[in-house]
Amino acid sequence: MIDDGIFKSWECVVHVSTPVTGISLDITSKNLTMGQSFTLTATVEPPTASNKKLVWTSSSPDLVSISVRQGVCTVNAMGGISNAKITVKTEDGSFSDKCTVNVKGTSRPYGASTETSNCYVIFQPGTYILDLVQGNSSDPVTGVKKADVLWETFGTDEDITAGTLVTDYFYSDFLNKIIFTIPSPIKSGNALIAAKSASGTTLWSWHLWICNGYRPDVAPNYQTYTGGTVMMDRNLGATSKTSTTGQDHGLLYQWGRKDPFPGFSTDYNEVKVTYPCSRIQKDASRNLEYSITWPKEFICGSSGSDYDWLMTSNRTLWTSNKTKYDPCPPGWRVPTGGADGVWRQASGSSDFYVSCDAGADLKGKFASGTATIYYPRTGVYDYSYFPRSFGCCWSCTFASSGKSYCLKIEKNTSGSGNNIHTDATEYRSHGLSVRCCKK
Repeated sequence: MIDDGIFKSWECVVHVSTPVTGISLDITSKNLTMGQSFTLTATVEPPTASNKKLVWTSSSPDLVSISVRQGVCTVNAMGGISNAKITVKTEDGSFSDKCTVNVKGTSRPYGASTETSNCYVIFQPGTYILDLVQGNSSDPVTGVKKADVLWETFGTDEDITAGTLVTDYFYSDFLNKIIFTIPSPIKSGNALIAAKSASGTTLWSWHLWICNGYRPDVAPNYQTYTGGTVMMDRNLGATSKTSTTGQDHGLLYQWGRKDPFPGFSTDYNEVKVTYPCSRIQKDASRNLEYSITWPKEFICGSSGSDYDWLMTSNRTLWTSNKTKYDPCPPGWRVPTGGADGVWRQASGSSDFYVSCDAGADLKGKFASGTATIYYPRTGVYDYSYFPRSFGCCWSCTFASSGKSYCLKIEKNTSGSGNNIHTDATEYRSHGLSVRCCKK
């Protein structure tokens, strides 16, 4: 009311409300892998509607979660196989629309549900989740922003392109896990997958041992040696028990390092790999932390440190109690060597003869019976990253200042002379095979 002393008048302000007449989502159906996310945007009709407040809900919030910020809904696939409805409803008029979210199933690598490791066996195609844990420990890998595959190989002379063995890998920030896919049909080989920082620094890496149908703890994929030690029937990384193309050779390791290097084919040429490894000369900065950050660099030994790849030797990297840096998959470890080691105890001898060209069948030496116990003559890298034509398998046992114990296999078909050495020693900067034993 306005009163100026002479006249009185009234004003009436009329607010016209525009009601909501409908709502629609920009996406009505979406397929996701666990760990993936996408955004939904809702459009309210008419654009001039007075009340555009919305309510978002998920029919399975534990499996498909939602978060809303500034009107945009982010949908996160949290769980395994699931089908969820994301519903948006207007406060005015209760108009609604829905988006169906289908989440593809994922699983952990073989054995990963009971033990974390630096190596995981993948025996069938599928989508997998990788826990960000440092090897056989409870220490988390922190600061991760992305995933990367550092190399892939068939372990032969066959050419390979990136993405052949491992595809669709990514880091899921809300799950804090790496997700990767092994395509179908599965192709056997090996890959090294890494968790990286925002700047691209490798924080930790894991060996994916992709071997169609192979599960090491299922008979007949293991063998019990004389003395009771249960051993794998092949070298770590081998995709065949015996082969004419080098698939039985597996990968090579510097003693105490968790990450492998691609090895040699049957003619002792380096196998084909997507992104080759390299060598680097050792100095004081090439320490344990450096080996984790640069897993593709072979750290050459030198006389100044007794041909160890470390300037100061560390006998705790591999032990009979599985360590953080042990390269074997869940349930397995690097075996004991030396006089009390698995090969010396099984054979009862330090040295003996068995005919060996591409490899040696050691049945009757390491175990009774007729089952083949085949050790290929894989070739090794010496301390300077130079190939040598004999074969060796590391033990976890320290021998001397620069050496550790191993099984050594030399070529000999003459019928005389010892060519199998069960408690040999080699410099720890050498790249040798590993054959894992049951924990």
